[in-house]
Parts: sequence; structure tokens; C-alpha cells
Amino acid sequence: MATSVETRRSNLPDPGLVPGAATAVALLALVAALLEATVDVLPDDPIFLFITPIRVITALGLIALIVAGLRPSRWRTPLDIPVLLLVVAATITCAWTGVGWSSWRGLITVVAIFYLTVGIRRGLPDSWNALRILALVVVSAAALTALSQFANDKPTGFCRASLDGRSDACTNPDAMIRVIGTMTNPNLLAAFLLLFLPLAAAAALSQVDHAPKVVSLAIVAAGYIALLLTFSRAAYVAAVLGLLAWFALRRANWRAIVTVLVGTFALGFVALVGLAVSGASLGVRGRVYRAAVDIALGHPLGVGMGHGGAALQARLDDSLKFQHAHNLWLNWLLETGPLGFLAMGLITFVALLTVARAAQRRSLEAGAIGAGLVGFLTVSLLDDPANAVRIAIAFWIMLGLAVTARGGRSRMRPDEPPTTRAARRALLDEERRRNTPVI
Repeated sequence: MATSVETRRSNLPDPGLVPGAATAVALLALVAALLEATVDVLPDDPIFLFITPIRVITALGLIALIVAGLRPSRWRTPLDIPVLLLVVAATITCAWTGVGWSSWRGLITVVAIFYLTVGIRRGLPDSWNALRILALVVVSAAALTALSQFANDKPTGFCRASLDGRSDACTNPDAMIRVIGTMTNPNLLAAFLLLFLPLAAAAALSQVDHAPKVVSLAIVAAGYIALLLTFSRAAYVAAVLGLLAWFALRRANWRAIVTVLVGTFALGFVALVGLAVSGASLGVRGRVYRAAVDIALGHPLGVGMGHGGAALQARLDDSLKFQHAHNLWLNWLLETGPLGFLAMGLITFVALLTVARAAQRRSLEAGAIGAGLVGFLTVSLLDDPANAVRIAIAFWIMLGLAVTARGGRSRMRPDEPPTTRAARRALLDEERRRNTPVI
């Protein structure tokens, strides 16, 4: 009887999808989206009306997962309600103001990429191995481009004479070039690297063989050097906090970790806004924060998606050009009102909660994702890198990875037993010996 029960269990279908043409299309669609975020590989011009190449590719990826048989229940995530609230808030403000529909379509695009990521992680059991390799690829592309700019003294339009910000103009002969890699400014490059460097580090640490591990670690080292060469002070702090969060996620109770992280972000946000409203000197950002709060109080439904910068420009009448409110959550408050602010706050909290719970089950995957999110969210207290389309794509892919992070030790192969690293290496050596032909 026991044998028959075991046989029936072994014949049950795998919860994931059987690899095939459809699942390959879906995975390649996600690869294309991440490469677009990294190196702008796709044309920006619409194919027809507002149908762009990235939207076509994303739609094909989602359709491929449906054709492959991914069940509706596999698409559900803890972020469903907050994401719905965010879309509703964006829709209301666009309908009320009559502007911002282009940014609204951008939001729908990144939300679709989020669910494409969820579908692939839930449907393809071995997709984590592919994504780790992809993390190494995108980090190497962005980092090596940045190192080339620095080594060849290539002008990027951004310079820094000192970390305190004095004489940052590129006309200063002593100013050092701030690398931008494959992005349009150094702060965007820093945000991108903060997201994906921990994943690349996880890929390096997961290598069993010596040579691949050395190469992978060299790529990670190049990434952190590129991060240093952005000369972004906030990114330096964010990188350290990200690594500390990774260590903490592996050692402490997940409830304590989430409480500290969310409390830190909440206090940081309140402190920034409080200092701005009180008139404390925060440089340009202080004036931006004060103006953003004043405008938000007068526009409870927001000023319109993508119009935060224009509203700030009109209020401040400054020679500087403003694109956003220099704070992820404050910018959503400015553009979409309290509902959008609440939705993004919930997205932040739930993503951190989910990844922290997975990390406590000894998941290298979840720890790396958590480190990337913490670093990115930290720098987002003083900037809004996700306001840029390519960084938004990267951020929502990471959110998709966060809500699908799995507990347990990460493994090189989905069918590999949960053994120690030494035992895994011994198994691989034995497999090589069996497969080596005798001459």
C-alpha cells in the first residue's frame, strides 16, 4: 500500500510548467525587458500609436505563459491589492487632471512586467538559476561600461570635486568624472547597481567550481568599483545598509528585521518632510520637499502622472530643471495624491515583509533580493530613480522576485538534494568521472 501511494505521488504533475517553446518565449521576454532596463536595447518609438516594442514583448511573454498552462492561482501575490490601489490612484488623477496618460501607460507596462516575472518564477522551477546568470550579465554590462568611461577619462557631463559637493562643475580642472555606465546620469547607474549587485553576488557565491566562482566574483567586484565611481554619497550609505540587511536577514527574526527596516524608512521620510516644512536647510532638496508638500496639500487628487516636475518648476521658478520630488513616496503623493502614496507605502512594506520571511528560511535568493531592495529604497529617500522608465522596469522586476522568493537553501539545480557545499562538489566530481569516456 505504501509503495502504491508513493508511486501515485511521484506521478503527480509538477507545480511548475514543462519547459517548451511557450515558456522559452516568456523567459526571453523577461530577458529582453531586463536588457532594455540595462542597455536600452529596444527602440523607444512606438510601432503604432502607443504600442512600443517593450509592450509587445511583455504581452507576448504573458500570453506565452497562459498558453503554457499557468494556472490563475499561480499569478496571485501579496502585492495584488496595493498594486491595484496604485493603478486606481493613477487612473483617478489622470482622469481628474486630464494629463499624464503617457505615464499611466508606463505604469501599466511595468506592472505587466511585474506579473511576467511572477509567472516565470512560479511556472519555471529552474528560472532562478537563469536569473542569477542574467544578474551577472547586466551588472557586467553596466559596470564595465562605467569602468571604461573612467579609465579613458571620457566626459559624461557629470563631475565631482569632493564628496561634500563643492565645485562639482566639470569646468573645474580638478573635478573627477562621475561615471554613468549605460544610464543617463550617475545616480541612475548607482540605483541600478544597488538593485542587482546582491543578486550577482548570490550568483557568484552559488558557483560550485572554482573557475566560474573567480570570474563571477570579479564581475561583482567591478560592479562595486563602478558604484564607487558614481561618487553618489547616498549610494555609498545605501550599499552598506543593503549588505548589513543581507547579513541581518540571515541571522535575526524576520519580524524584528521588518520592524526596523520599515520604521527606519518611515522615520527617514517623516524627518525629511519635517525638516523641509520647518525651514531647515537641506539645499535644493529642502526647497523641493517644501514645495512638494505645499502642492500636495492643495491637490488631494495629485497634479497628474509625470507632472510633478512641472508643478515644482512652476512653484519654485528656479533655473534648475526638476523631474520629480527627489523622494519616491513623496513623488507619488505629489502626482497621485494620498491614495497613490498609501499604495506605494504598502508595496514597500509588503515586499520587505515577504522577502524577510523567505530569508529566515535560509534562502540565499531572498537575502540577496532583500539586500537589493533595501539599498534601492534607501537611496530613494533622497531621490526617485524609479521615475526613469528603465529603472522602473528594473525595480518592478525586483518586486516580482521579492514576492516569489522561496525559502530553503538555493540550489544549482532544482532536483539537487539539500546537501552541504562540499557534498554538492563531491556529487559533481563523481558525475564527471562517470561521464568521462575511457580511452
